[in-house]
Amino acid sequence: IGDSAGTQVLTNVTVNWNDITGNTTGVQVRASADGIALTNNNISGNTTAGIANTDAGTTLDATGNWFGAADGPAGQGPGTGDAVGTDVDYSPWWAADYSDDQAHALTWSWGTDDSIQAAIDAATAGDTISIAAGTYHEDLSINKGITLDGGGVATIGSSHTITSSNVTLTGLTLNGAGNEVVVRIDSSGGPIDNISITNNTFNLQSGDVGVMLGANDLNNQAITNVSITDNTFNGPGDKAANPLRIGGWVGSNFDVPASNITFQRNTVDKASILVYLVNEDISNLTVTQNTFTNTDGVLYVSGNDDGAATSTGVLSNFSFTQNSVDGTNTYGVGFDPFGDSLDDDNFGTGIQITNNSFDGVPGMGGLPGGTFNAVSVLS
Repeated sequence: IGDSAGTQVLTNVTVNWNDITGNTTGVQVRASADGIALTNNNISGNTTAGIANTDAGTTLDATGNWFGAADGPAGQGPGTGDAVGTDVDYSPWWAADYSDDQAHALTWSWGTDDSIQAAIDAATAGDTISIAAGTYHEDLSINKGITLDGGGVATIGSSHTITSSNVTLTGLTLNGAGNEVVVRIDSSGGPIDNISITNNTFNLQSGDVGVMLGANDLNNQAITNVSITDNTFNGPGDKAANPLRIGGWVGSNFDVPASNITFQRNTVDKASILVYLVNEDISNLTVTQNTFTNTDGVLYVSGNDDGAATSTGVLSNFSFTQNSVDGTNTYGVGFDPFGDSLDDDNFGTGIQITNNSFDGVPGMGGLPGGTFNAVSVLS
């Protein structure tokens, strides 16, 4: 594309929905690279290169193409597909050939090795984004039902917000930076359903929350069917972090209606689960088959602790079962450890703490409600 001298000026050139295969070089751009969009093509099986851009210093938009391999293009790219040269923006790329699916009737898979947010923006609900190995410094806004798959080799920092249903996060290392929410499920704009957070590692700093349900907003709507499974939560030395928090910060009145929340087969070190019960109901919360070590309290249910009013929300069908809580934990499971804001009216039917191993948990005194032991109700 462009004349041999590289002097021809081209604008608004779009090359898409083509099969560019079986050539020496699939596409060569000699001039006006910034006026060309090369997207939604099958560029594979070319012997020397898939794309070459000799308009030096000018970037060619070649995002959203299939290069013949799910791990992306070779050359300047990270993968084994057709090679791309310098000054070619190839990411995100298609992880399969969708050049015959202009209607996007299929579920697409994408790959990226630079901007995860750009891949999210390019994707359609139902798509999967496979993230190449590396460390990404982005705060992600996940506003559509997609899967982010880090494959166990992608690290992201530091604060990310989910505002859509049907989102999956898997195979990621998620690093907090201190006093922030690493993954927030924000229902202030509407109800959210069907969130899966599985097989990730959370490295939490002091004041961090791994997964938080609800925004700091009085208008949180319902969050339902959240599965947090098979993750590792590494807390800070001062133990001031939460792997899971339902509702707002202690001392605030921000809470969220939530149901069918499962926290299962996770490994938690130096971090405590907080269930914040103010004026919204929480039901069908299951905490099962987890291992807790070195926590400053495994799980506690707190109410309205600002002294203004008694909580009216109801916790029902809460199950804490088959968990391992050893003597490195300061205390275990407690209700209302910070004051006198919860009473019998805040607890519905189906509250179960069964078949757990509480082994040598020492307990801790000095809390506003009294001493917090392996299992305590301090209201």
